[in-house]
Amino acid sequence: MSDTAILDKESPAAPDIPRMLGDADFELVKSRAELSNGPILEIGPWLGAVTFELAQIAPVTVVDNFFWSESEANAYPGISEPNGSFRAAFESHVADTPHPVTTLEIDASDFAWDDSESLSLLFYDGPRDAEALHLILRQISKALSAEGQILIKNVYGTRAPAIGAYVNALLGASICELIHTDQPNWCNMAVLKPSSAWADIDSFETAADAISTTPLPQSFSDPWFGQATSVMRLFWLAQLGNWGASFAQLHMLPVHTESPTLFDEYERFLRLNQTAPEMAAVFSVFRQIHHDTALRIPTTDRIGESVDLRLRRLWDTISPELWESEAIDPRQAFSNRFEVLRAALASGFAVKVAGKSIAILGPLDQALEILCLICGATKVISLMTNDPLSEGDFLQTEQLARQPVEDAKSDNFDLIICIGAQERLAALQSDQETIQVPELSPNIA
Repeated sequence: MSDTAILDKESPAAPDIPRMLGDADFELVKSRAELSNGPILEIGPWLGAVTFELAQIAPVTVVDNFFWSESEANAYPGISEPNGSFRAAFESHVADTPHPVTTLEIDASDFAWDDSESLSLLFYDGPRDAEALHLILRQISKALSAEGQILIKNVYGTRAPAIGAYVNALLGASICELIHTDQPNWCNMAVLKPSSAWADIDSFETAADAISTTPLPQSFSDPWFGQATSVMRLFWLAQLGNWGASFAQLHMLPVHTESPTLFDEYERFLRLNQTAPEMAAVFSVFRQIHHDTALRIPTTDRIGESVDLRLRRLWDTISPELWESEAIDPRQAFSNRFEVLRAALASGFAVKVAGKSIAILGPLDQALEILCLICGATKVISLMTNDPLSEGDFLQTEQLARQPVEDAKSDNFDLIICIGAQERLAALQSDQETIQVPELSPNIA
């Protein structure tokens, strides 16, 4: 699960056939295969050490492009020429087995399984790419038996964060469930079986769709009754720049004593504090608040004087639905524009907007939207006067809406905040109470 997994790559006593699995992973694959009662599919067989064991139990189909890299040629001389095919070496290692081995020399992306042939086990040691794994699972979705098993390497730890995030999505959507094993915590293999929603795997065109839209598992997400893949999924979404989706998922993360350690480990590995330092700092604050309810601020009687206070209010205010829209940029809570608004508004502003529906009239002002929400507004409706507006500018969620001013309905809000010129109010023809704030400046972000 942690970096110690790297130490298990080479077994203490090298087998007759070189292998990329340590003893723990190797024994786990063999023990699960012994429970199989039908054909086996192996993606990424390398030199055949695992294939040889699998073919002692049932017929095996293997898929690989059999490309022998220069680094492999240096580490294992005599197997094949650099940049050549090592298929001949593989087939020589599995030539004498009780059950046949069918070799497909193709990329995993070109693989197709005959739905009429049942499948009892998939062992995936292929590309560390969630999309490749998703494609394989969709290909076998009709053939894998209800009692079938799915073994996936590189799920736990930091070697393949996309794979860990994707497996977590499968668990959260009840497409798969974890099979309990007694594997040691350096064994990075997930053992899964089809769950109640297995057929739903075809509803996701891509692994990215599943990772960003399915809920987090509400029970454990690793074999040690922890949240390893859940935490990795949050970080993977952040790594992709899907911060809103990451924050939405964090809201759903069950509080677990192990989680802070996992956060620290993955944060060091992905180095988000170097690639996106401001957002990484926001993420760090949010996850601390999530795991310590004593940090939360229940009252909204003042505009937050400090960045920390604003972020606390933001975390307690913004719903997962709004985070998922990617419409909220938490950095606006400590922007120059926020400071301008805070200085311009009276100390009673928070009391005035709390519990009310607020219309903001003028160009899109994300800092003002955030200010209203953290002060307790039940809904904010931005009536945008930007010209031109595109369809991507519009938004409709329970907490925040963005729409052209022409679509405004005065009975939808209790209070109007006008940005800049009062002449804009003529477009509303409303007698609602109005607050005026300074115009947006192109020099103030």
